[in-house]
Amino acid sequence: MTAIALNNDLVNVARLFGDVNLVISDAVRRYAIEQSVGRIESARLQIRAYEKKYGVDYKTFARKVKTDTKFLHRVQVKNPVWEEDAIEWKYRIEEAQEWTATLERILNQ
Repeated sequence: MTAIALNNDLVNVARLFGDVNLVISDAVRRYAIEQSVGRIESARLQIRAYEKKYGVDYKTFARKVKTDTKFLHRVQVKNPVWEEDAIEWKYRIEEAQEWTATLERILNQ
């Protein structure tokens, strides 16, 4: 267990709702869930933007830029910074996966 310093007023208010440790633990849990959901939604929003921009999901995009020269040419002409997009796109997918795993761990506690 980790000790944290809290303002006495907050502790006194928490006492009004029951066991201080449980109230604060529940509040931190709800905050962690809220923040995790926000991160997942943000990452997914950016993923959808890349899917719309390139017209395919990331897995298809990554495969086609390696194997389909016509697709790659169209991508290069329309989006000269496509490689930077691809790096960020992959990062956002990994970010969504990591935050989803974190959320699942929190929910299963």
